[in-house]
Amino acid sequence: MGLIRFLLRRSWRLVSAAAAAGIISGASSAALIALISHILNLPEGVSQGSSAVMAAFLGLAVVVMLSSIVSQLLLIRLSQQAIFGMRMQLMRRILHTELRQLESIGSAGLMASLTEDVHAITDAINRIPFLCIDIATALGCLIYITWLSWSGLVLLILLAAVTALSCIRFLDRKSTRLNSSHTVISYAVFCLKKK
Repeated sequence: MGLIRFLLRRSWRLVSAAAAAGIISGASSAALIALISHILNLPEGVSQGSSAVMAAFLGLAVVVMLSSIVSQLLLIRLSQQAIFGMRMQLMRRILHTELRQLESIGSAGLMASLTEDVHAITDAINRIPFLCIDIATALGCLIYITWLSWSGLVLLILLAAVTALSCIRFLDRKSTRLNSSHTVISYAVFCLKKK
């Protein structure tokens, strides 16, 4: 949530537009899946190649492609602005930091903050449109599964809960190893939050 707040402070319009384009793309993908399933399940005597069906398919395919491209382009612009802004902010803080504190951090820590940590945050920023697309697609598919069968939805929710709990347990056990590697990233995030 901190990353999303950071991005919203930077440029809420770009984030909102990219998220909206991602949601449109995901919803269109789910509608495309539903349309294909509907066409495949038509009785044999019914024409599957009508002009209305073809127009709907082509229209949904174009919407999916265009909204995905728009979302990704907006996020590329946002991530480039965020990278530049974070690096400039870090450089200003480094320049205003006392020499004694800089020496205690060391040149390796400073280089990591300027290169690897900013890159890690940028990678997280680039995942946002895909997250919006995937959430919208998943919600659309859940609605479609609910329409097809309530028991299928219940089974899917139970399976998702078991999978999520298993992942959480696994990650909790492995998190002690990862805590030491997050020290440098935490320092960079702390520097960014400090004003």
